[in-house]
Amino acid sequence: MNTPIATSLPLKFLKILEENGANVLRECDDMPIYVLGTDEAVEVYKAFLGSDSIVDPLVSVTFGPFANPYVSAAAQTEAWTIIATYQPLLAADFTPEAPAIVLAAPVMAVPMGGGFQSHQAQIALQQVQAKLENPADPAGLPLLTAMNAGDTICDINIVYANCVVTRRIRKL
Repeated sequence: MNTPIATSLPLKFLKILEENGANVLRECDDMPIYVLGTDEAVEVYKAFLGSDSIVDPLVSVTFGPFANPYVSAAAQTEAWTIIATYQPLLAADFTPEAPAIVLAAPVMAVPMGGGFQSHQAQIALQQVQAKLENPADPAGLPLLTAMNAGDTICDINIVYANCVVTRRIRKL
C-alpha cells in the first residue's frame, strides 16, 4: 500500500530543469508536469538524484491514448511487472556482487493508487528505465524483448508531492 507522498522537489531545481529543456505542462495549478524531453534535462535530473536522498516517489507508467496505446495490454503487464519488481530495491541491489533480480509475478492491472512507491527515485528513473528500454529477457518479458528499436513503450511518471517528472521510454 502506498503512503502519502511527502517529498517535494525544490523549486530552484525545477527551474533548472526548465532551463535545460524540460517542457512544463501546467494543466493543474498545484501539480505541474515536467516532461524530460531533452538529453540535457534528463542528465540534470539524474545528477540531482545522484546527489540527493529523495525517497519514496510514486512510480507509474502510461501507455499513450486509451484508444490507441503504444503497446498491447500484455506488454503493459510486462512493464508493470518490471516496476513492481524494482519497487523495493535499493542501489546496493544493482552492484555486481548482488544476487540476480528475479521478476515478480505478473502485474495484471494498474495497482491501487496508480503506481508503486519506489524507495529511491534514482532507481525509479535509471534502473526501471534501463530494464524497460532493454529487457533482454525473452522468457520473462517476451513482448517487450521482441519490440523493435525505437518503438515507444511507455511514459514513466515519477510523482512527487509538488509535481510529476515524466519521460518517454523507447526500446533500444
